[in-house]
Amino acid sequence: RLLTNPTQLIRLLGLVVAACALCRYSSPDPMRAEVVPLVLCAMTMTITFGRQVALLVSTCVALCITLGLGQDIGEFVTLCSGICAATILLGRIRTRTKLIYVGLVAGAIVTLTHLGVDIVLGKLDATVIVSVDSLTQPQHDWKTLLPILASESLRLGGFTLLAGALMYALLPFAERLFHVQTDLSLLELGDASHPLLRQLAQRAPGTYNHSINVAAIAEAAADSIGAHGLLTRVGAYFHDIGKMFKPNYFVENQEQGGNCHDSLQPAMSTLVIIAHVKDGADLARKNRLPKRLIDFIEQHHGTTL
Repeated sequence: RLLTNPTQLIRLLGLVVAACALCRYSSPDPMRAEVVPLVLCAMTMTITFGRQVALLVSTCVALCITLGLGQDIGEFVTLCSGICAATILLGRIRTRTKLIYVGLVAGAIVTLTHLGVDIVLGKLDATVIVSVDSLTQPQHDWKTLLPILASESLRLGGFTLLAGALMYALLPFAERLFHVQTDLSLLELGDASHPLLRQLAQRAPGTYNHSINVAAIAEAAADSIGAHGLLTRVGAYFHDIGKMFKPNYFVENQEQGGNCHDSLQPAMSTLVIIAHVKDGADLARKNRLPKRLIDFIEQHHGTTL
């Protein structure tokens, strides 16, 4: 799907280029913070393109960064541990603290992975051998070297936690740039205090109650087939907002004994009824609702007669 969607493909490639540039900029000693933009890139890809794409592309970026900086296999494994931890743990974001939690756990995994890789690659023994070959008494042993390696591992873990905190701040911009909605933004849009929903409740209370009922049924149906229930529920809240312009022409808002269509020609009644789709979509665009919610407004009557 990415290859057949030039806009999304360009956004993905732009994200990769930006991640590589930031990794290069943050890699010189003593900072060595290339893990921060790399984990940010992986988390952004997970939110916008899904786990499979994020794991594949981010691992390729990690390999490019490792080779480009002249690092060894240990650096590559450490970077991949941060990528995999952040991607697998991220899932659906219903609270902003989820990003901090992901950064914290991924940081712990990076810390332990880096420490383990250093021990497996024999960096403790290498330092001792150098001291022996110089015909001097060994100046270091594992009791003194282990804290040094542990501090380096903790530093990388701290950078991974920093990436989670930065994602917390950058999430609204990433959603707007890539035209996606997390569960968090959907929950905010579905709040009853949203201006459009408040207007609908005031101008067309019958339609508002109808939308609430449809949302409950649609969410249950979506969940039962493995679709995105929350997106379906929020889309149902807004699907009939176009009715607020002429609420009395729709049966759920009519009082007993009165029907505005009795005095209209059928062709005119048809135009009035159908117009609520276009009016709703225009109102949604004016209020900058996401396109995925506008799709609910435009498509909820299908294409048949």
